[in-house]
Amino acid sequence: MSKHTPGPWTVTEHWDGTSIQAGQFHVTHTIQSCGFHEPEMDKAVTQANALLIAAAPDLLEVLKLCQGNISSLLASKHPLVYGKWLSVVEDAIAKATGETK
Repeated sequence: MSKHTPGPWTVTEHWDGTSIQAGQFHVTHTIQSCGFHEPEMDKAVTQANALLIAAAPDLLEVLKLCQGNISSLLASKHPLVYGKWLSVVEDAIAKATGETK
């Protein structure tokens, strides 16, 4: 079982940044950066970061599905290609879960 808050995560805009929620649970709040770009660009970057964060649980589940499918293919076809894909997927899963590979 994963240690993160289960999805789906949603994004809500606020005057000072963007909140990421999982149902009624507050996951995090990104503060809108100031002075790095023009104000509208700062807002766009903050929103893009929040959307990426909110997609994380879904992306992790997709990676886990891919891991199983690639493992099945690895045994039967093109081990060099699928082996490389499996390594990339497993590295991403380890990074997302804090595990060592």
